[in-house]
Amino acid sequence: MGEGEKKSETYRPYRYPCPECGAPMRYDPALQALICEACGVTLKKAQYYEVIGRIRDYVRDALRPRVLSEEERRRREYLRWWLSKKEEK
Repeated sequence: MGEGEKKSETYRPYRYPCPECGAPMRYDPALQALICEACGVTLKKAQYYEVIGRIRDYVRDALRPRVLSEEERRRREYLRWWLSKKEEK
């Protein structure tokens, strides 16, 4: 990069979305914690990453296709049959 040229990249601080409401969180150096600007949730960075990790794992598991065992498949089939007989009465 020559003299007088500007960097094309601009500095942007990382934005932390609140795990409770999704609003931006700001870092408070005095508390050494992230504070939600909307709902006031306060988390240390380690806590924040732990919570976000749990949310990520939950979503990943919820979206993963489940392979049902033969026993579970039979239970569900029986439940559907049983409920259909209740509706007929």
